[in-house]
Amino acid sequence: MTEEQLPSPEEYDARIRATIPRYDSLLADSLDVAVHSGVDIRYWVDVGAGTGNMAIMAMARFPKAKFTLLDISMDMLSVAKSKTGEERTTFVHGSSDKMNIADGTADVVSCIQSNHYYEEEGHAKVLEECYRILRPGGLMIMTENVATRTEKGYSILRSRLKSYLTDKGRSDNAAEGYLDRYGTEYHPHTAEENIRLMEEAGFRDVEIFYYAYGQVGLYGFRR
Repeated sequence: MTEEQLPSPEEYDARIRATIPRYDSLLADSLDVAVHSGVDIRYWVDVGAGTGNMAIMAMARFPKAKFTLLDISMDMLSVAKSKTGEERTTFVHGSSDKMNIADGTADVVSCIQSNHYYEEEGHAKVLEECYRILRPGGLMIMTENVATRTEKGYSILRSRLKSYLTDKGRSDNAAEGYLDRYGTEYHPHTAEENIRLMEEAGFRDVEIFYYAYGQVGLYGFRR
């Protein structure tokens, strides 16, 4: 995914809660996994960090931890910097499939709604990179748009999402246009495929911790 394809930071923050149902619950559940993981969290890397929403929550819960926020958009990182400050946070401008971060250094890596822009090969590469930068025993947390298993499931999901989008102020045409991105601008995998991709990247103890309204959350640990 190129920087030119990304929304502006202003649009991102204004519309994310009107686009992803239960967005704040998704972040809260991701953080809760980290809290209960048993991992000693001193260094957290947020991949595809956007404007820093995940990092802000994690920084409050882990006040002694250091953070790196990586994103392909300098504008997004600038907004994240204004929110988080620089005392405990570094910012890396780059792509998640080739991260300029040292091997085996992170206690936690999070990817919140960022990998579904890749097709399977690219998605697998990102997971390999996340595995590389984690220390042994480190925690990977990932949330993604999820593909349905059946055509009927897709029909129901699309209807639910359209209702959500129109309730949040989008016109019918705008909602349909957004939903038409499925399989073209973003490439979701089923929950089972996401598990497979994580395990193939080397992660152990892969589990689903969140599944609602077309999003899935998974975690796993570096061996």
